[in-house]
Amino acid sequence: MGFTPQELQDGFLVGDCRIDPRQSRIVRGDSQVHLEPRVMDVLVCLAARAGEVVSRNTLNEQVWRDVVVTDQAVTNCISELRRHLGDGPTNRIIETIPKRGYRLTAPVQLAHVERSEAESPQSRTQVSITRRYRLVAAGLLLFGAITLGVLWWRAAS
Repeated sequence: MGFTPQELQDGFLVGDCRIDPRQSRIVRGDSQVHLEPRVMDVLVCLAARAGEVVSRNTLNEQVWRDVVVTDQAVTNCISELRRHLGDGPTNRIIETIPKRGYRLTAPVQLAHVERSEAESPQSRTQVSITRRYRLVAAGLLLFGAITLGVLWWRAAS
């Protein structure tokens, strides 16, 4: 199943890696790496056509548009992606198809659920801090009310 580049912008999974195009980063295990925008664009282009051969010309048109680049620019991007995705001889993620282009062989999944789970510790921390401030504020209000009550009672007696 293919996804549009717009759908992939919210994040997707490739193998054991979580890809966050908006932040231009790859999270793999406990490590994360930030990519140059063009490298991320190459990955999104491959992910949108996962399982299909994507030619160098298509990558040039989609990623570099009107900028003229050498084939080495694409080669460097693919090499960097392979390194960060954990691509190797026993775990091929990006396959080179001689004289045709490249194919992303790992399955691609949208990461909506994983994104909310990944962000939930931060959300929990923010809720915890907010709850702490509310408890402190309630305690101060209670202390102030008791103090005013005692002062009023003494003045009335």
